[in-house]
Amino acid sequence: MADAWLPEVRVHASGAARFETELLVAENLLWFSGHFPGQPLLPGLGMLAFVLHTLRLGLGAEDLRLTRILKLRFKGLVHPGDRLAIVVELKSGDPLRTNVELQARFQIRSNAGEIGGGRMVLKRPVSAQG
Repeated sequence: MADAWLPEVRVHASGAARFETELLVAENLLWFSGHFPGQPLLPGLGMLAFVLHTLRLGLGAEDLRLTRILKLRFKGLVHPGDRLAIVVELKSGDPLRTNVELQARFQIRSNAGEIGGGRMVLKRPVSAQG
């Protein structure tokens, strides 16, 4: 079942520490509900969710959590129907271990150019099982 908050991933590529996705931002995503009537725009929190989605796909880690934002800059707007390219590079940490901080740098682009970018800290929590 598709997540009503996440875009359709068209292309996904992974390397040891670099992850890329090409996303189609569908008109029916819940981010656009009420933001803004008659002129829908993807909020910045939605863009961060797409970056986190890219990392979770690349690492195969649905439990990955954003803990801090070190740097963040939005330079453009995202509208329904836009195609985005997201590149995330891990800069430190071991993504296979739990309870270890990972630092990542990301960039969001569209056909119009750079939309945003920044640096974030993430962590995989310790599993409650065994």
